[in-house]
Amino acid sequence: MKIKIFCLVSFISIFIGACQSGAVNSTNTNNNQFTPIPLVWENCNKVKYAGISEQIITYFGPRLQCSMMTVPIDYNNLSLGFLSIAISRVKATDAQNRIGAILMNPGGPGGKGLGFAPAYAKMFDMTDINITKGEKLHKLIEVYDYIGFDPRGVGSSTNLSCQLDNFYKLELLATQDRSQTNFNNIYYNQEQDAKACQKNILTAFINSDATARDMDGLRQLLGDEKLNYYGYSYGTWLGIWYASLFPEHVNHMVLDSSINFNTTLVENNQAVPMQSIFDNMIIPYAALHPELFNLGESVGEIQNIFFTLDIKLQTALSNQLYLYLFNQKTADNAIEYLMAAKAINKIVTINPNISEVQLLLTLESYSFTSDAEINVSTVNLAKQLGTAYMHLVSESPVPVILAQNSNGNDAVNKSVTCNDGTNVSTLQSYWDGIIEQIYLIAPAYFHDRYEQNCTSAWNGPTVNKPDTAMASKINNILMVQNQYDAATNLQGALATFNMLGNASLILNTNSYTHGVFPTGKSCVDNTVADYLLNPTSNKHSMTVCEGQGLLPKNIRFGTSGSNSIITKLSDRIIEQSRQPMNENYIPDAYPDPELANQLINDIHEQIH
Repeated sequence: MKIKIFCLVSFISIFIGACQSGAVNSTNTNNNQFTPIPLVWENCNKVKYAGISEQIITYFGPRLQCSMMTVPIDYNNLSLGFLSIAISRVKATDAQNRIGAILMNPGGPGGKGLGFAPAYAKMFDMTDINITKGEKLHKLIEVYDYIGFDPRGVGSSTNLSCQLDNFYKLELLATQDRSQTNFNNIYYNQEQDAKACQKNILTAFINSDATARDMDGLRQLLGDEKLNYYGYSYGTWLGIWYASLFPEHVNHMVLDSSINFNTTLVENNQAVPMQSIFDNMIIPYAALHPELFNLGESVGEIQNIFFTLDIKLQTALSNQLYLYLFNQKTADNAIEYLMAAKAINKIVTINPNISEVQLLLTLESYSFTSDAEINVSTVNLAKQLGTAYMHLVSESPVPVILAQNSNGNDAVNKSVTCNDGTNVSTLQSYWDGIIEQIYLIAPAYFHDRYEQNCTSAWNGPTVNKPDTAMASKINNILMVQNQYDAATNLQGALATFNMLGNASLILNTNSYTHGVFPTGKSCVDNTVADYLLNPTSNKHSMTVCEGQGLLPKNIRFGTSGSNSIITKLSDRIIEQSRQPMNENYIPDAYPDPELANQLINDIHEQIH
């Protein structure tokens, strides 16, 4: 629910005396001792526990339970009061051989996780135990309790929202409009976000340190001496933070699609690798199929489409494309957006004064391609792009609100990013300089990190990153990484791999999907399943799997240099570890392989 918060309200167990103006700094010293309050399990009512699908609730019935966990707002000052953390659980079916509970995080920061773990549990629960592969995968539901949770500030937990009685200024794609006016507008908008969040007292306590301590309290309440954990994307950052604070409590930990923990969340640059995916995978793929996409056969011709667009259409296209470059299965949609932009540009060039209603009606009947299925999909995406474009054309006022949405919580994303121990410059000139450095190599910029400038209005970090020395000694952390993942690029993941001196790594080559497991194929999925059932003993080694890319093998992906990186790490590759991916794994564990693929897709759609 989007509400204007100037005092802390919503789900607080103990009222905080007076409303405070501005964030209260917290540290990670944890001087006060907090005894976790026992959980009370109940049915997962969709009103109270939003985020779990009706389908999941129906499938598991009473096997699926939910609870609200009480945690301190500030672990160093219990007098400030308490928050609620929404928890879901599907219990292990073999209590005698139970390994423990496994906490799952789909990414973010700000990603909702309440329904994520039950989706995993369903995938393993539906396998056929009479099939060899199914028997192994089914053991994963037998020996683990699957625990989903909405981190503090997110979803059904005590929610964070940031709001001002103000509007954003019009900002256009920074790499294409490098005027001082546009740069000033972008910086102004980031200041508004910072000021909005500083008005909410809860903001200072939305950070990875507090969430890691929430996780450890949950571990205790679940009765486990050690934590089992699977984290994607930002969830890898959170996992390393936990392992650094509580190394003695780490059991199985999988870090899938890792952020570079040596830097900051602010510096997790996605613009250049995303542009590389677009230029070197998406566009060549479109050029190989002119009969489907009707964009031409020349890579150069298709690349040039972006530069023929009006600046406001470029801005709308860049924003819309962002999420469609996370997964190879949405490659067609990314191309369809480019088809839509080309058509919209043509329509508005002919009729510059066209209204939004007229534009949408024109797109409704537009013929993009002779392929009926692609044409229907492109019409739908074109209408979304057309609406976004016309809002920029009309300069519709947008209020300053960061809150919960279908993809997560923007306020939490901003708060965690800016609170997690960053000393990155907040000067506008620094961020303007980044654009001047990269606009030629990342012209579409894809919704990237300029917007993550915390600005001086943030008033500094609230927590310090923990020392990773103890985490680097843990010998049963498994990393899983796709070679061309643009959201969490390989160079950053390998920097984290080097930092975690005893971790092992599964590297899935050729693929750019953000979030690796489950792939549906043997090399990755069988290795992960084996690890979850028995901790790895191959310290600081690599298993290389041959993934499946968009392009034929004779067309090489031409940029990132990650092949040379892999060559330099060849001494760590396990002997004979290059295993083909062409053997199905999870689909072969089901009577209906199509159902398996749908369950795999359901999981990947929740990864942020």
